[in-house]
Amino acid sequence: MTTNLLPMFHASALTDLVWWSNGQIGHWFADWIKRHAQEHGVFVSRGTIPLVISTATYSLPATHLDTIHAALDGIPLVACSTAELDGLDDSYSSTTGTPTRWYVDRINQNKIGVYPVPIATGTLEVIYHGFPCDLTSGIGAPPAIGEYLELAVLAEAYDAESDGQMTEIAIAAREMMRLIDGVVTTYYGRSQ
Repeated sequence: MTTNLLPMFHASALTDLVWWSNGQIGHWFADWIKRHAQEHGVFVSRGTIPLVISTATYSLPATHLDTIHAALDGIPLVACSTAELDGLDDSYSSTTGTPTRWYVDRINQNKIGVYPVPIATGTLEVIYHGFPCDLTSGIGAPPAIGEYLELAVLAEAYDAESDGQMTEIAIAAREMMRLIDGVVTTYYGRSQ
């Protein structure tokens, strides 16, 4: 994606950039990918977490934004809040058994909890909205989203205070982003 922008930055290689650095461009891409993932839930990933006996909470992948579905060894678990669990069982964080529910609130960020606390090992399968953090391997999204992200970086670059600042180009890029955003919203909707 970055190489598609080089002609718009008057460069033939990343080393030829004059007003911006490769680090800035990468940072803008990463910010806009995460923002887009949070807003539209475009990037859906799957992961597995080995359950440990007597452990209620587990770390989620670093790219996790929100959980869509969780299952224990192929059997779906019910999503619930800790308030629901508290109403169901005052000692939900220490009650043991075979997990039937999952929760993510009131625990550390990027953690998932299961209730009851497992009495046996198993595999927790998680489907989640995430964001790709490695730009070098591609983002695995439709071309329109790639174009949207390129326009976002173009707008950021030409709006940044520097000798290369061109507000008119930034405004035009944002208007084109608005058009693509309308299509993406129609197709994907808004993230819940």
